Amino acid sequence: MINPNVEIFETTLEKVVEDIKNWYDYKKYHYVTINGVDEGGKLRIDWIFADYNEKNKMYVFRVTDVSFDTLIPSIANIIPSAWMAEWELRDMFDVEVENTQKGIFIKDPNIVAPLRKDK
Repeated sequence: MINPNVEIFETTLEKVVEDIKNWYDYKKYHYVTINGVDEGGKLRIDWIFADYNEKNKMYVFRVTDVSFDTLIPSIANIIPSAWMAEWELRDMFDVEVENTQKGIFIKDPNIVAPLRKDK
């Protein structure tokens, strides 16, 4: 079993894009995904990266206590491939993510925010 060494950077929605932009070096780090967790009325969001040179080393930029009606900033201007995980976050949690649209992963209008506890 892999037990990664995880370094967590606590940040805010207002600062997360700037923090990632100042830290990220495409030659050193691989963007893995953005992950959301419903913590019972609030969302925790993790932007996850791996280290190219150090096996099992992960970096997480974490924002907690995010209201489901808050606009979540996009990092696709920094890391173009992030668009897919951002669009998935929108569909899975029915949250607004900058420059995304609903329906790329969930076409059925009867399925709304399958990962949210209150839907």
